[in-house]
Amino acid sequence: MTTLMSRTWHSRTQVDRVALYTIGSLHMIAWMFVVVFLVGLGVPRTPSEFAGFAVLLATGGTAAYVLQLGIRRNRHGTAVSVWPFAVLALLVAAAVMVAALGSGDTENWEIQVSHAALILGVLAVSPLASGQRAATIAVGAGLVSYVIVGEAPLAVLLGGAAVFLIATTRISLWMLRVVDELDAARAKEAALSVAEERLRFARDLHDVVGRALSVISVKSELATVLADRDIERAADQMREVRELANDSLREMRQLVRGYRGLDLAAEVDGARALLQSAGIDVTVEGEVADVPERFREAAAWMVREGVTNILRHSVARNCTIMVAAGAISLRNDGAPSRETDDGATKHGNGLAGLSERMNAAGAALVSRHTGSEFELRAEFPHTKRET
Repeated sequence: MTTLMSRTWHSRTQVDRVALYTIGSLHMIAWMFVVVFLVGLGVPRTPSEFAGFAVLLATGGTAAYVLQLGIRRNRHGTAVSVWPFAVLALLVAAAVMVAALGSGDTENWEIQVSHAALILGVLAVSPLASGQRAATIAVGAGLVSYVIVGEAPLAVLLGGAAVFLIATTRISLWMLRVVDELDAARAKEAALSVAEERLRFARDLHDVVGRALSVISVKSELATVLADRDIERAADQMREVRELANDSLREMRQLVRGYRGLDLAAEVDGARALLQSAGIDVTVEGEVADVPERFREAAAWMVREGVTNILRHSVARNCTIMVAAGAISLRNDGAPSRETDDGATKHGNGLAGLSERMNAAGAALVSRHTGSEFELRAEFPHTKRET
């Protein structure tokens, strides 16, 4: 039995354990009052004492059920039926009426049962009692005790016990709600992390596969044209296509493993070679070493995306790659118009993902479309030159 309870406890989450401990403690308080009063009263001997015994047990069971309903309402906002509350009110009222018609001796069964019923009633409704309602319940319990017994100290004691029970219950449930909210926030954070990772992977996949497919398309088309004229050059182009496919496969594997990085110098050299193979005159201005170290990988991604867009979307004949300490840009003269009806420039998912990557690195992506000329530019904040 102990092993089963231990497994059940350890199989629960930390939040479930806190909830079970808190709610279980509140129920234990309710039944503790029942047990303490019954032990203090002793064994019932007369029919009225047996009736009081039965009323107290019925009140305890009903109070425990109403307490659970109140906890659910407080914790989850669940709608509850009024019938359990009505039954509890009738049981408490019955206990009070029997005591009120009795001798008024604080030692007799009726008085003790009525006070136990009052305390159980207060505890049962405490999850739903706050502010003015809590004060009303505490004062009401004290007044009922005073009417039954006529002793002010006992009435004050009962009112104070009501305040203590309500405060304890409300604080316990408030702490439980805080734990629930923290758990919900953690779950949302985990979901957002998964979504962010998916977006990052989709962006990286676009950057890797997009350029490779664009270059393979250009070279395959060139090989098709050369096949009827110069079979040897066509074969060279297809060998390059094979090498590009193998490189893309390797980058895909690195992407999946999460170990992939880009080198700016290699990307600039690769951009020059790819654009020239597509018949585009390329001019490179500046030195890669001028770009601050912490921006080089982001700049490399910008070069890759820019070259992909030139190969896929432009009819450029000239392209200038400018590299400097404060920025790196690609400018070509063959960009088609991409304006919408309202005059705004339309961008694809590639530039949107690239902009996010730049922002994450602390840089800014700027694009400018003037006539047939398009410039893609990554600007870096002013920093001291890194060695």
